[in-house]
Amino acid sequence: MRGGEKLIPSYEQDNLFLISPEKLTDRIDVFFHQPSYYYLLKTLKEKENQKTCTLKNLNDFEKIPNFESAIGDTKQYKYIEISSIDGERGFIMAGEWDEGTREQLADRAKVPLKENDVLFSKPFRSLKKVAIAPKELDGQLASSGFYGIRPKDYAEACLLWAILRSRIVQKQFSHLSSGYTQRELNEEYLKEYLVIPIPANKDAMAKHIAQEIKKAKQARAQELTSISAILEAPNEILK
Repeated sequence: MRGGEKLIPSYEQDNLFLISPEKLTDRIDVFFHQPSYYYLLKTLKEKENQKTCTLKNLNDFEKIPNFESAIGDTKQYKYIEISSIDGERGFIMAGEWDEGTREQLADRAKVPLKENDVLFSKPFRSLKKVAIAPKELDGQLASSGFYGIRPKDYAEACLLWAILRSRIVQKQFSHLSSGYTQRELNEEYLKEYLVIPIPANKDAMAKHIAQEIKKAKQARAQELTSISAILEAPNEILK
């Protein structure tokens, strides 16, 4: 209703707001039109005008093309699903994958991987599952439940990994997810609406992120060693 802001004092809040008729095009779902989403986009545009960042869209990055037919492919692959990703840490969990030929694996085994590829999950419940393909998965496969980006190098992979897991992009993922029975990211909407801010100091930031990833992986290795020692301790009674 035009002029409805006079009747709804808190219309700028996400739980109660008005939608301009001009904005009702192909997206009529409530989440897409929440004021905080538009405020984020406006802020990012202001930051770009201030030369703090450059705004990119998904078409600015190389997409990993999916395999089609599996007929005649007898190679043995390692295959990762969305469940293979540690959502809290954003790492692919070692050994958490299936193995087999493409005919033996799930129909979703369609994304051919190279080392440093960046994957992000499309289902709404798994949006935080963003990961970088490690060396041991070079030449292997991932589920078509991921959208895959092929960066230029490891530095760009680290930068994209952090940006895609950040609140800036995760909020966009939440608003861009669509569907009635199972919300997920639609590739068409991603390419049209997703804004990826690349910081002006991208080289320094990528280096910093890579260093922090290394520390996190070292800490994770120590954590697993300690847990193993804890579980082994009670076995002393058998000696």
